[in-house]
Amino acid sequence: MEQTALILYIIKLALGGLTAFFAILVWSKTREGAWISLVAGVIVRYAGIVYDMLLDFGVVFAMEIQVAGIPLTTLLFTVVPSLFFILAFILMLVKNRGGAKLKHNILFTEIACYTREIREGSVVKLKKRVILKRY
Repeated sequence: MEQTALILYIIKLALGGLTAFFAILVWSKTREGAWISLVAGVIVRYAGIVYDMLLDFGVVFAMEIQVAGIPLTTLLFTVVPSLFFILAFILMLVKNRGGAKLKHNILFTEIACYTREIREGSVVKLKKRVILKRY
């Protein structure tokens, strides 16, 4: 293996390790599907970097099962992180779309004010007046 390829693997492992570490910290703080999918994508991508390095060093060997001439494990470590990222972004978009409707409903608060109307014969009737207040 060339020295430049080794340096590149060291950089990938160091930065990927930091990314995976912080992703695990985020995972422990949240239980939202979008964030968990994003974290899973980061962790699987880091596992793919480690697998590629071990494959290049000859520590592990590619599986015999191939899809379109590509080993199955290499294909999985390439495709699965992107699928997790796509799922995370879709979940974020769906959540934000639903959240926008909720925020719109919260912007206007109904305040009920009751006023007295005095009619003939000193009969008191309460009349409800609705005021919309914008925040």
